Amino acid sequence: MLASIFKPANNIEYTEIRLGRHQWGDFSMAAVKSDHEVQSHSQVESGSMRLHPSSPYGTFVGIYDGHGGPNASEFIKNHLFEIVKRLTSDLGEMSSDVLDLSFLALEEQYTNLVQNESVAFPKLLSAGSSCLVGVVIEGRVYVANVGDSRAVLAQLPRNKQPVQLVREKVAELKLKAKQKLGLPSMQGQLVYMKQPIPWTWEQPPRPLSPPMEPRPIDLSYLDVNPYRRPKLNRDIKAIPLSTDHNVDLPSIRRELKELHPRYPMIVPYDHERKIYRVKGILRTSRSIGDVYLKSWEFNTRPDLAKEYKVDKKFEKPIILYNPALVDQELLPEDKFIIFASHGLWKYVADEEAVDMVLNSSRKGIAKKLLKKALRRWAMHAHKLSYRELKKLNITKRRLLHDDISVVVLFLDQKLIAGGRCNHLSLKAYEASSSQPDIGGASTSQQHKGKGKASSSQPDTGGASTSQQHKGKGKASTSQLHTGVASTSKQHADGDSSSTDRASSRSQPHIGEASISQTPTAISKSKTWPGFSRRRYET
Repeated sequence: MLASIFKPANNIEYTEIRLGRHQWGDFSMAAVKSDHEVQSHSQVESGSMRLHPSSPYGTFVGIYDGHGGPNASEFIKNHLFEIVKRLTSDLGEMSSDVLDLSFLALEEQYTNLVQNESVAFPKLLSAGSSCLVGVVIEGRVYVANVGDSRAVLAQLPRNKQPVQLVREKVAELKLKAKQKLGLPSMQGQLVYMKQPIPWTWEQPPRPLSPPMEPRPIDLSYLDVNPYRRPKLNRDIKAIPLSTDHNVDLPSIRRELKELHPRYPMIVPYDHERKIYRVKGILRTSRSIGDVYLKSWEFNTRPDLAKEYKVDKKFEKPIILYNPALVDQELLPEDKFIIFASHGLWKYVADEEAVDMVLNSSRKGIAKKLLKKALRRWAMHAHKLSYRELKKLNITKRRLLHDDISVVVLFLDQKLIAGGRCNHLSLKAYEASSSQPDIGGASTSQQHKGKGKASSSQPDTGGASTSQQHKGKGKASTSQLHTGVASTSKQHADGDSSSTDRASSRSQPHIGEASISQTPTAISKSKTWPGFSRRRYET
């Protein structure tokens, strides 16, 4: 049973930071779960990007969309940021190489965890997760991605210089004058010079097109309803900063076939479900975890479920963990970045999401994007209205939609140019006691009036202790080990108490000389208790 850390909103469990502050501006963060067992997580870290607190500051965003169980996404949430900080300290600066090496170290650590603990916890064998990471630091954005989560940058049109406008106008007038006189264009003049008879020359034969693959019978929502941008927003660019590793894309299917020429049916098409899957199992060609598709040793384990078995032995991994990397300079026209899992982009186009953020208030925009995707998902796939979806029990919604996480990161160019310290650490569903804990002790206690209950679960790294009180006027305490030992107090209704915040304490950890906890910048906005909130100042 999931600990009562979620505040239900019409029977749909959202968690939300309506509007907060990070290192370079504002941000909005929201997530929705589709089952008692949360498989997807999101994370925002703002402050020092190295182990030493006086190093350059930045903002770290992570979207971890799990599948096959919560263990892989939970493991990434607990370890990836600390790996990035350690490697940044070792290499001396943030770069794409840091993120590339971080994914390698993360994959190796999770594989070692599976080797050591999968006998006791066989679900570790089938767990995997997409992983999208973005780091904004020193006027640049670094993005690494495996899976089908996506980051989209909104860029306003640049103001053209007066000289450039004059040149474009002169060129346009010259072209119109030539057309009136009947003179051929520059391309026509070149053709006339090369060919003795310009209007009867033969075109070279076109190369034969490759054989067409069977197209899915069930078209997606965006195929049936393409988004048409208003004229006012057509000059605003929605720039993808990541690569989707989804086998629905023909390019990803070709990549898999080139990597595995001996397996012509590496990505079979399921005519019954009308989808493509890697070996009939997975829809992504890259992920963290999913060790049963990366090593024949794990695929032959007797405790692996039958639906994950592969019929033919493979010598090299079927899917990869190597991330697609992007390193881009931030311009004054860059206004915000949307980080979201596949559940959003399945029903909301990149341009539509950018237009929604531009035309809406910043406060609560992440949850607004979530609701847009849920409404379309319920109606297009299941012919249900949003009201009918809200009435469904949480155990039935896993068949209707996935967990969805969204982070909208606004960019303030004045802060990027000048820079100021604003420490923040947020993790969605941080205090959840439903996740198994591998390698550490976990204790959760819950008090309902006079009755008391306690349970213990295994964890994917680090000790976690959470206590909750439902009695009126009683405060709840949550202590979590995520690289920095901390203690925070929060009322059961989600509103923080000033007396509790004043008495909260934090201990230094991993090279941090002295840390004192101060009231968070987002305490004034109403948030769900599903997020743990910490802010440190040196």
